[in-house]
Amino acid sequence: MTEKVLFVAPAKLNPVDGNGVPLQTVRENISLPALMILGSLKAHRNEVELIDLSADSNLQLPVTETVHRFGLPDEYVVETISETRPLALLISSMFTTEQQMVDDLAASVKKAFPRLPVIVGGVHASLKPEWILESGNVDFVVMGEGELTIVDLINHLKEGRRDYEQVRGLAYWHQGSLAVTSPRPVIDNLASLQFSLDDVLMKGDNYRYIEPPTERTNLYNHLTESGWNRCFSLYYSRGCPLHCHYCASSEKDGLKVRHMGSQRMFRDFTELHRNYGVKIFYNQSDTFCDDSRDLEFMKLVREYRKERDDFVISNPNAFYVRIFFPPDHDYELNEDLLDLLAGAGVNVVTLAVETFHQKYNKKINFRRISPARIGDLLTAIHQRGMKTGIYMMYAFPDQTSEELAFDENTVASLPSLDRVDWQNCMVFPGTQYYRRGLAEGWFTDKSYRLALKKGYFFHALPSEFNFSQIPMADVQAFRRRNLSDFQ
Repeated sequence: MTEKVLFVAPAKLNPVDGNGVPLQTVRENISLPALMILGSLKAHRNEVELIDLSADSNLQLPVTETVHRFGLPDEYVVETISETRPLALLISSMFTTEQQMVDDLAASVKKAFPRLPVIVGGVHASLKPEWILESGNVDFVVMGEGELTIVDLINHLKEGRRDYEQVRGLAYWHQGSLAVTSPRPVIDNLASLQFSLDDVLMKGDNYRYIEPPTERTNLYNHLTESGWNRCFSLYYSRGCPLHCHYCASSEKDGLKVRHMGSQRMFRDFTELHRNYGVKIFYNQSDTFCDDSRDLEFMKLVREYRKERDDFVISNPNAFYVRIFFPPDHDYELNEDLLDLLAGAGVNVVTLAVETFHQKYNKKINFRRISPARIGDLLTAIHQRGMKTGIYMMYAFPDQTSEELAFDENTVASLPSLDRVDWQNCMVFPGTQYYRRGLAEGWFTDKSYRLALKKGYFFHALPSEFNFSQIPMADVQAFRRRNLSDFQ
């Protein structure tokens, strides 16, 4: 056995039609957990390796008639372990919808290597560790931010220590019951964390994450050139003050925004552009440009662009609309911010609208920012040569057909809109909606998990997860009318 730590990003599930054609874009997203966790391990002199099952192959295999698996088979991981004999296997479990892939991978590995420690971390694993551990195929769940916890745990394994109660932020089975150690505080100094760029971005001599497999939609080709195919995800802050009912980010990362800082962002940006040839930068942080440090970073990029302009930046996670109408300027449109985005090379501005009904929306104060003013913003974006998009949601718990029709019609009335992306409102563990669902009897943990096995996706809403008042016939008709916007 070596002292190498093997990290695996699992394969992905996607809904398909009767011909096996995916109903949503199958994207190879950069493994941000691997970037951070392996960076922390390498900083403490651990040898690491990444297998990204979905990014390293586009193999498509059926799971059910309506759900297919995309990525290398789990047997590839088993073969790699047989060849390299790592100290431990790490698996990321970010979304509840991916638990089946995590379960299947852990089962295959544990069957072949029963003594190999299997460690799982991520948002879903942190919120429901008992779901991950109950099979007996996973030995530990790293809860919350894992960069420090994983280093402590790996040191314990190296030294043969079994006093796991001393490792903060850990869950495991102990004497037949779930043991959870004291929580680890969030990391205040995010700038101290390192990325493992080579191990994540490179596979041999080849860059791992390239367009078009990583591409969001064709809209993001705007202002790019042929050969611009290497991309990177900017993820430099954590925490969100809004705590939306459908989102677990605030529960995991807190309400306070913690940031790596503009200088760290810019240093990494220029290294990725110059040394790795990255031309396409996608932001992944929830609050991008709602923080002064993001704005400082964008000003640095604007100056850098005077020297080299062969790149674009976009934010498919979507900008808060409110940042363009600051209350300290009487909600007037922030023209300077739009100029900054255009000058820094932003090619697409996607706005997080979600819904025009205030009772479901914490992001926009519609008393001050009306749909007409959002239309003015879209037009101002166009005038600066950038493309526009809005991000919308439907099937909120309690939402009616009439409310959805209002949203659909309002979207259709907006000027200067290049694309709208619709996504059904997901109800995940760790959210306010999930707790409400348990309290009001929408489901139990058991029934939720049974329904989950049939498939639950951002762009394909099964009847078991329709907690709105919109009949499924209306949901399906809505989807047919807007089919091109479900990507």
